[in-house]
Amino acid sequence: MGLVAWLFLPTFAQASWYSYTVRHDNAECSAQSSYLGVYLTPALCAPAAGAIGCTTFMFSSSYTSWGCRCCSQPDPRKDHSLWDVYTVVDCDQPGAECVTPASLLVQGALAAERFCADAVPESHAAEYESAASDLNDVLAAWEDYLAVDDSGSFALAASNASSIAAAVLAPAADGSACSSRASACNKGGVLLQQLRSLLALQDGTAARAFADAPSHRVLFDTHKVLVADGLWLNAASMEGVLSFFDHLPPLLMSEGVLKDAPFATMTVRDAFKCDGVHEATSLGVTAREFNVFQNQRGCCMEDAFGGTPFTFYGDLLMTVVRHEAAHQFDRVVAADPALYAMKEAYRAAATDDLDWLRSSVGNAYFQSAPQEIIASQVGNQYLLSSSNQLKLALSRLADGTSSLPLRWFLFHLELFARHPEGCSDRHCRTQTLLYHSGVEPSSDAAAMTTTYCAELGRNGAAQIASLRLPGCAPLNVTYASETRRAGDS
Repeated sequence: MGLVAWLFLPTFAQASWYSYTVRHDNAECSAQSSYLGVYLTPALCAPAAGAIGCTTFMFSSSYTSWGCRCCSQPDPRKDHSLWDVYTVVDCDQPGAECVTPASLLVQGALAAERFCADAVPESHAAEYESAASDLNDVLAAWEDYLAVDDSGSFALAASNASSIAAAVLAPAADGSACSSRASACNKGGVLLQQLRSLLALQDGTAARAFADAPSHRVLFDTHKVLVADGLWLNAASMEGVLSFFDHLPPLLMSEGVLKDAPFATMTVRDAFKCDGVHEATSLGVTAREFNVFQNQRGCCMEDAFGGTPFTFYGDLLMTVVRHEAAHQFDRVVAADPALYAMKEAYRAAATDDLDWLRSSVGNAYFQSAPQEIIASQVGNQYLLSSSNQLKLALSRLADGTSSLPLRWFLFHLELFARHPEGCSDRHCRTQTLLYHSGVEPSSDAAAMTTTYCAELGRNGAAQIASLRLPGCAPLNVTYASETRRAGDS
C-alpha cells in the first residue's frame, strides 16, 4: 500500500489551493471591500478570497452567518471580540507552507495505512485520533470544499485519498482485514470510520466503504444509512435494522431520515468508548445523524406500553432505532401544514398524562420537550404494535378518560398514509401502513418489522372517517368538536 500512496502524492502536490494564516485575533479590518459569502470555516473562506485576488479577509467563528468579508485595509487592527482577520496564502507560491483540506484527506488516509502496519498501534493512538479528527472536519464540509474547488485540487485529492482508503479497508486474500485490529483505545476504530465516510461520499455506494462488512454494505446501498459502530453490531442486529428501514414509507425516508443529506449516519457511540471515555471526534459527516445504544438484537426487552393494561414488549435495540428514526419524522410534520396544525392542537389540548398514548412519560415531559412527541408515541409504540396502540386509544375513549389518545392515533395514520403520485390533496390518501415488530423469542423473526396496509375513508373535510384493517369490520370515526373529553369523537 505504501507504493500506491507514494505514486499519488506528487500529482496532488502540484495542484493549487489557497490556505490562510491568522493575522489578527479578536479584531476586524480597518476597512472592508467585497462580501465573499457565507462559509462555515476560514479554510472555506480562503479559496473564495484567493479566487478574486483578495489577500486578507475577516471571519467570525461565532456568527458564521455574518459571512466572509474581504479587507481593503487589514491594518491597523480594530478590536472586536467576534471577528478575526486572516491572510490568504497561495499554496502555489514557492516556499508556501500550507496545510490544506486536500492535503488532510491524503494524510488521513496515509495515517490509516500506517495504522494497519503498526505492530503497537496503542503507542501512536494520539496520532491516529488527530488524523481522524482532521478528516472529519474536512468531510463535514465536503460539498462546500467541492463548491470552491476551481482548480480541481480537492477533487483530485479526494480521489487519491479514496484509493488509499479502499486499499486499507479491503480484506486480504486470506479474508483478514485491518478493521479486525481497530479498537476504541488504539483509535483505529474512529480513524477507519472516517475512511468509510470518505468512500461513501466519494462513491455514493458502499462497495468500497464496507468491503469488509456485507450487512453494513447492504443497508447503505439499499437505504443510504451508514452505520458507524466500528463493526460492533452483529449480523442479526443489522438484519433487524435493515428490516425496519425496508418498511418505512419513501416520504418519511426522503423528507425525514435523509432530508438534505447524501446519507444518514446511525452511530453507536458507546462502541468507541475507551476506558469509559467517549470518543471526542465526531462519527458523522452529513446533516443527518442519530445515535443508538450499544445493544445487540435479542439482548434486552422493554415494555413500550408501561403504566397501561396493554403490556407489549419490544426488543431494546430496535426500540431505540425506531425512536431515533422517528425523531427525523418531525421534518415531515413541520413541512405539512395540516399535520403540524393537528400536532400543535392536540398538544395544546392535553392537560393530563392520560391524554397521551405514552402516559408513563406524561404530559409535563411532552409539553416541555415537544421534540419527543413523535419519537416516543410513534417510535416506541406505533412502530412496535399499531394495533396495540389502537386498543389503548379506544379503551381511553370508551371509559370516558380522554379522546386525545385516539386523535393521536389518527394523526399517526395520517403520517403513514400513502401519497399517490400527482395528488397532493388529503382526500387521495386512502391507504396507510400499520406495524407489528414485537418480540417472539422462539422465532427467528423476533424483532423483525412487518407491516400491513389499511384502508382509510375520509369525510368532506378530508378527516379520517373510517379505518378498515385486514379481516376486520370498518372502524367508523365521527368528530363532534375539538373538546378534550369523552363524547367528542
